[in-house]
Amino acid sequence: MAQSFAFYNDANFFIVYGLIICCLLVTATLYKWYVGVFSSLTKQILNIGYNLTDDGKKFKSMSFYGDNFQAQDGNCCFSYMLPFCFIIMVSMTIAGTLITLVDGMVLSVVYLPRNEKCPDYGDMHCYSTSNNHSYFFCNSSDIVIPESFGSVNCYRWAKRNMSTLIVLEQIGICTGLFEALKWVITSYLRLMHYALQVCHKTQCSGCTRLKMIFILLLILLPFLGSIIMLAYFKTRKTAVTGLTMGVLSCIAAVGFSAMFMMCTLWFAGTKVDLDNKIQPLYGMMSQNSHGSVRNQN
Repeated sequence: MAQSFAFYNDANFFIVYGLIICCLLVTATLYKWYVGVFSSLTKQILNIGYNLTDDGKKFKSMSFYGDNFQAQDGNCCFSYMLPFCFIIMVSMTIAGTLITLVDGMVLSVVYLPRNEKCPDYGDMHCYSTSNNHSYFFCNSSDIVIPESFGSVNCYRWAKRNMSTLIVLEQIGICTGLFEALKWVITSYLRLMHYALQVCHKTQCSGCTRLKMIFILLLILLPFLGSIIMLAYFKTRKTAVTGLTMGVLSCIAAVGFSAMFMMCTLWFAGTKVDLDNKIQPLYGMMSQNSHGSVRNQN
């Protein structure tokens, strides 16, 4: 007998967000007790290196795409906020990959618009996305789901006789996705790094200000875009799979933590130049602003 729509929907929700929570807890544990492993993950996934204090409990400095940053004197935000950001970004990258793996091997969920054929995944239990959640059983990809059902969500637990080839194919897909996520996140962080350089060197000219605003809008786009899409799905009650919701949640978390890291570097960090001169980023911005005003006068 088929399970109810509520059962599959709840199972999908708890699997996806359970994986996200587990990844957060495991990554936080690695940072707390296995600093070397966490440092390797940060270097491999984010391409960011860091140094700890002599007691190994606080951040001392970090290498951010060729620039070195350290905490301002008397400011403890640098030592606590940056690890928090790293934990979120590393765990969300891993969680996004695991969610895809689970979707293909544990609980497969497929969304179909109106008047579509059954998915080619074997036997699946489909439910209308309308309020009544009418049930329809799909056992062949040649069957067309009745138009009266509208759009449907189809669910299937993994087969017990899943072949080794299918498992290897899914692992290969997830490996490629993991590398793609790493590339996207590192590209996003490089854009952040460029924004910090522009803000640090700006003389507050009109062109530079527009460039800085444009870059900051690009940095905000992943976070705001994912939040808007999640809100849209929630308010419009649009059918969406757990995989989509999980990936959007991971993108929102990465975007938030990246912006948080940028603010921490800007207000609580100092840049160490090649000649070991320490320059507070926020202070340099203010000095450049006043300097440009004096030059105009």
